[in-house]
Amino acid sequence: MLSSIFSQRLKDLMQFEGKTEYALTKDTGLSFHSVSDWVKGLHYPDAKALLILADYFRISVDYLLGLDNVFVSVEKSSPTIENAQKSLIGRLRAYKERKGISHWRLAKYLKVGQSTEKRWFEQDAMPETAILIRISQLLEESLDDLLGRK
Repeated sequence: MLSSIFSQRLKDLMQFEGKTEYALTKDTGLSFHSVSDWVKGLHYPDAKALLILADYFRISVDYLLGLDNVFVSVEKSSPTIENAQKSLIGRLRAYKERKGISHWRLAKYLKVGQSTEKRWFEQDAMPETAILIRISQLLEESLDDLLGRK
């Protein structure tokens, strides 16, 4: 399961950097409760937290989530969450146009409700991390690319 890979990678990165959960929260502004839950493998961080963690450890989002096994140091280059959302929606719109599919079909491919998918396009909402992973797989692009990090 990818959440256990994410959890292990986060623990390994913290150990490599000599950081405790408390130090990580202090350095990044992330909540201690969230970091603790991630370390335990209880759930994924949201997109904003993923960008913060990837920048903090200077790694790709794909590596952090276990979608890529290549550890490559990345310069801090994360866009704002708003710009990341715009990049993602732009890629989804291009995919829909290229494939000639409707919002309904895209929602079905991603296994989400139409109202959920509609929020991404109309209300600048960001998909949950598990859905971001499915989008990455559907579009056959890295999350870093989709979120505008490269």
